[in-house]
Amino acid sequence: MNLEGLTYRRATLDDLAELRRIWESAKLPVEEFEKRFTEFQLAIDENGTIVATMALYHTKQQGMVHSEIYSDREWEPALRAKLWERISVIAKNYGLLRLWTQGSVSFWREQGWKDPDFKALSTMPPIFGHPHAGWLTLPMIKDTLETVEKQFELFAQSQRESNDRTLEQARKLRMLAMSLVILITIGLLAMAAYTFFRWPRKKRVGSNSSAW
Repeated sequence: MNLEGLTYRRATLDDLAELRRIWESAKLPVEEFEKRFTEFQLAIDENGTIVATMALYHTKQQGMVHSEIYSDREWEPALRAKLWERISVIAKNYGLLRLWTQGSVSFWREQGWKDPDFKALSTMPPIFGHPHAGWLTLPMIKDTLETVEKQFELFAQSQRESNDRTLEQARKLRMLAMSLVILITIGLLAMAAYTFFRWPRKKRVGSNSSAW
């Protein structure tokens, strides 16, 4: 194989027939991938034959690199590097914050991929698969990712503080309302007592005056 003569591009409708054959041979879900064939980046030789594939599925600003297939094991490392170069550019163009793969070769760790911690796993879209299935992950824009996570934490904290302030205001309002009720009750009782003790006295005074 002449690596210099290879072409790298996205899959098109014209590639579907050959891709179906490759997917069947690799025991991949042919019917599902037919609907998502544009995810695939291809390496094509001088004869127009697909010699390698690598795909990128993305959702919710996270991507999954999958379906690496190589027709020649000898050239697998070189082809993987070339396809990954294309995939990484596409991921950045999509604005993806984090990538996932189940690749086990050392190449991925050499590119900065790492075992995900609990925090990273908690953000992985469930559609990618089981979170404990041997994943490696790579933050595409570390500063941006950390900023987003920090902003989320600050937002959550501000929401908690806002809830606390709301509860405190509600407590103060309840206390104020109770105080007003007590004051009004005391006022009404005082008025009632005043009326009770003053009314008979006035009546007596009026009676004595008319007797004269």
